[in-house]
Amino acid sequence: MSSRQLKKGLIPETKELDNIYDNFIVEKNPPLPYIIQHFKSLEGEGGDNAVGLTTLFLRLNKCNLSCNFCDTSFSIKGDEKYNIVRADTDLTELLNEKYSEEDRKYIHSCSITGGEPLIHLEHFEDIIEELLESFNGINHIIVETNGLYLYKKENAMKFAELSNIYADRIKFTLSISPKLDARVSYGKAGRNGDINEKNILDIYEVVFKNYKRYLTNVVNIQCKFVHSQVLKESNEPLMDIIINNNYIYPRTKILIMPFTPSAKLTDYEKKWKESKDAAARYAFEKYLRYSPRIHVDRNMD
Repeated sequence: MSSRQLKKGLIPETKELDNIYDNFIVEKNPPLPYIIQHFKSLEGEGGDNAVGLTTLFLRLNKCNLSCNFCDTSFSIKGDEKYNIVRADTDLTELLNEKYSEEDRKYIHSCSITGGEPLIHLEHFEDIIEELLESFNGINHIIVETNGLYLYKKENAMKFAELSNIYADRIKFTLSISPKLDARVSYGKAGRNGDINEKNILDIYEVVFKNYKRYLTNVVNIQCKFVHSQVLKESNEPLMDIIINNNYIYPRTKILIMPFTPSAKLTDYEKKWKESKDAAARYAFEKYLRYSPRIHVDRNMD
């Protein structure tokens, strides 16, 4: 293991990284926040003991990345044809119309996903107010994110302020799924080499430093890695950095999830079982947390 992985604060917020972030990662012209999909399902991937709970899912428009494996690729570009309602002004009316009184009374957990929801961070307070006007029993909000917007400390501080506003009512969980493959997730910039695995790793180290500095005692976190033999090689350097520098503590807040094979495979059930077994074994051996993705097993995704 390199000394780089064992020391705190060795990757500074350099001008070079700032330029990469500004040119290839941040969304320069974020659209207004729209709901493009909503549904209730079982929470299947963690969120501070939320697994298995009936949860309201709200999907926001637009992403700052373009992962070629995205299972909701319609959310990436922010195409207006998918917009249902403005999330910050008209969400209450939508929820009152589409969900029962029992839903709004007994569902206490909400997952805000995308796309990349933190693109709309400046609108979050209005979105949450719209949500609570309808689902007034919500006491836990999970934000599903690639985490990259936390590279800027002002975004981490803004999220801390948001959490403090609702401290007596809502527990927040940042559910971070790092995207580490330049060619797979970063579009033309990744394919051309303008951004690569090394500077992606450096940027994510700053992300987790900012979490530790500004959010540790304010917002819960989990960091999710999909496990396979191929992905293990790209995941482990970041896992080592997080663990060895205590950016996330305890280490059981790092979740290992099985890779989901294509449902079109004739031996899908066999492949899915093998994937779950491998991920569970890996989490066990590394003293991490295994996340079973129960919504896939229950056909509720």
